[in-house]
Amino acid sequence: MKTCDFCGNPVKKEALICPYCAQPLSIIKIKSAFKIKKAAIINIEAGLPLVKEALLNFDRELKFAQSQDVGILKIIHGYGSSGTGGKIKIALRQKLKLLLANNIIKGIIAGEVYSKASNSTINNRKITECYPDLLETLHSDKYNPGITFVEL
Repeated sequence: MKTCDFCGNPVKKEALICPYCAQPLSIIKIKSAFKIKKAAIINIEAGLPLVKEALLNFDRELKFAQSQDVGILKIIHGYGSSGTGGKIKIALRQKLKLLLANNIIKGIIAGEVYSKASNSTINNRKITECYPDLLETLHSDKYNPGITFVEL
């Protein structure tokens, strides 16, 4: 037996509709498929640090986020004043690829491919359902080369 999330009454495991409140139970399955998790934002370009300092700041923030049960990090790293790249961005992305290969992080989305239609490592629909805090900045985050998302 399972319990209806809407009315709290016990229902059979096979039931698709609660016999007490008539709510569809398939909604419960959809809700539970996406566990809402914490999102955190870190700015490793604040104060215009050198690359080494920015990566040390990222390491510290990553450890803290992991200890706080954060599910996704939005990292602000900038993209260079010329708009063609930036040393912090390039170094961070290289580091993230190593962390991904070593199973320390689960996924990466580059800001420049972040959109509702993206086919990137992490499905964006899933991201906004799991991390509703990111909905507030969804419009400004789309196609933003100065940020990277990291799923922990």
